[in-house]
Amino acid sequence: MKKGRISIFFLLLSIWVGHIFATQQDGNLIYFVDTANFKMLEQDKTFFQLYFYVAPSQLDFRKEKGKYIASFQIHLTLRDTLGNEVKDETWKNLVMLNTLQETKVGTPIFDVQSYLLDPGIYDLHIRVTDLNSDKYGDLSSKVRVRRFSDDRFELSDIQFAISIKRSNSKMDRYFKSGLKIMPNPTRIFGINLPIMYFYLEVYNLNYKEGGNGTYEYEICVYDENNRKVITVPKVKKPILSRTEIINNGLNVIKLATGYYILSIKVQDNTNGNVAIAQDRFQIYRPPAGPIAK
Repeated sequence: MKKGRISIFFLLLSIWVGHIFATQQDGNLIYFVDTANFKMLEQDKTFFQLYFYVAPSQLDFRKEKGKYIASFQIHLTLRDTLGNEVKDETWKNLVMLNTLQETKVGTPIFDVQSYLLDPGIYDLHIRVTDLNSDKYGDLSSKVRVRRFSDDRFELSDIQFAISIKRSNSKMDRYFKSGLKIMPNPTRIFGINLPIMYFYLEVYNLNYKEGGNGTYEYEICVYDENNRKVITVPKVKKPILSRTEIINNGLNVIKLATGYYILSIKVQDNTNGNVAIAQDRFQIYRPPAGPIAK
């Protein structure tokens, strides 16, 4: 069944880096997509999220009543391994700027879609279309929706973000576990994004009411040659429930341009159970300009 939605984006401050790699495979509209899996408590479904990023420079803005307005459409389909259509959704997004200069400074446009899905492999297709021009971008990929255990100690996927703040706005699409998490679908950090924020959930801790159990986690970053370039001292916390969250910000300003692995090792100290979550991100540092004479 098709579903429509219209959203107005509130643009963040100009803190974005230039476009480096794009996930779209066809067309001339560049955008980024990332995904993450989270456990739904006491359900057989998985909470699956898709994160989108489009740069204003990719869109055609028209002046209307003193504002510059662009509109783009996202069409998303998900099919299971038998070819059955699981999701078929189309929604439009409206972007309003005060000046055209804002399209050149990297002000990011985000979106997020959340689904409750059965675990398995799906065929994902996305088309993003600029409604003021003929620009479009297509992405087709297989995605894995994870199956989480009711009793095995394990971790969610890592969600990379440009900011994480406390929030009570449960109706906000970026709200999760008492936090407003602004995603970074590019996973690119650097001069303009020196702090790499991330969010992770820990499942099936050995919680006992009134107990004094603890868990601890260690954060490391490895380069492409598997050399450890950042180590954060272990953090120990009390076990207050069977599910806990880890959200942090890591200063990566000193890292050179390249690809890295974020590794988060979590241990339940009541029974010695260990789980590790790892995922790739990128650092981009613009080359220095010519020295003035």
